[in-house]
Amino acid sequence: MSTSSSDLSGGKIRFAADTESGETMTWLLNADKILYNGMGGTLAERPDFSGIKAILDLGCGPGGWVLEVAREHPDIQVSGIDISRSMIQFAQAQAISRGYGNASFTVMDVKQPLLFEDASFDLVNERTLYGVMAPGEWPQLLAECKRILRPGGIIRLTELETPVTSSLGLNQLWYFHTRAFYKTGRGFSVDGRHVGINPVLKRLLRDAGFQNIKHQGHVIDISAGTADFEGFFRHFVYVFELAKPFLLKVEGLTTKQEYEEVYQQMQAEMLANDFCGLWTYVTAWGEKPQ
Repeated sequence: MSTSSSDLSGGKIRFAADTESGETMTWLLNADKILYNGMGGTLAERPDFSGIKAILDLGCGPGGWVLEVAREHPDIQVSGIDISRSMIQFAQAQAISRGYGNASFTVMDVKQPLLFEDASFDLVNERTLYGVMAPGEWPQLLAECKRILRPGGIIRLTELETPVTSSLGLNQLWYFHTRAFYKTGRGFSVDGRHVGINPVLKRLLRDAGFQNIKHQGHVIDISAGTADFEGFFRHFVYVFELAKPFLLKVEGLTTKQEYEEVYQQMQAEMLANDFCGLWTYVTAWGEKPQ
């Protein structure tokens, strides 16, 4: 994926990494595992699945969330869509090899009208689409979600904020990330110091006409010595290598030499026995009016 200086704002650039690359797939497969554990499962806030027969996952990547829901709930049809053909091919192969006949995957762009009939799903899920969606693009997507949901159906949004850690290097890399999104008009932050999307999730749902809106926070311990620390370490090693070409093209943000130094600093500090960090995700959900 090319990211010229003319397409850094939210319109043309799709993602801060090449969605067809094997490196991106490796990163996303790792992320699926550590976030499943860190957030207590696929749908931790929902103990009751009565009435849910069809679920759609937006921007499903290599399909980890869809496949896990399909495994846990063989009576529910679970679909995933993603713009990446290689991701969808991989996910579909996984569904076949595991014998999950209730899981299916389709190449589709969430920034375009969704190719589903009205009232097709009982629940629509998304996770960390902030990296794909500019602020002005959310209303159209949520309107499409509302259209394809059945009356009483559930929309579920999960997004993240920057972690709070004892690593100066990791904190600085996240600052490059949030500052880049701020400078290119891709984020909700008013000052470039945060991702900024979590506080507005419920407003987005209200503005889209959903009701009975609630939220739940997930505070994940990413410190040294925790069960999934190695997974989170790999996650940051992957993501900040993949995002480097995008970040280096943002005018006035950083230099290649500075970025490499901070990237190496992050790894050394995270591997120290006294590294500590907490990472917050927020899930907000609402219902389509009956």
